[in-house]
Amino acid sequence: MLNKSQLIALYTLVRRELIRMFRIFTQVFLPPIITTFLYFLIFGTLIGKRIGPIQG
Repeated sequence: MLNKSQLIALYTLVRRELIRMFRIFTQVFLPPIITTFLYFLIFGTLIGKRIGPIQG
């Protein structure tokens, strides 16, 4: 079981990393979102025209 000093250390580490992550929000979350959107847009348009409707 964790003692009090270990819990404080864990809390401090998690808090610091969350603050850092939200401070650089645009660098952490936006690039994967934009990349995924472009992937589906480009490949969905190019490949989607070649794939016929699926029967079943």
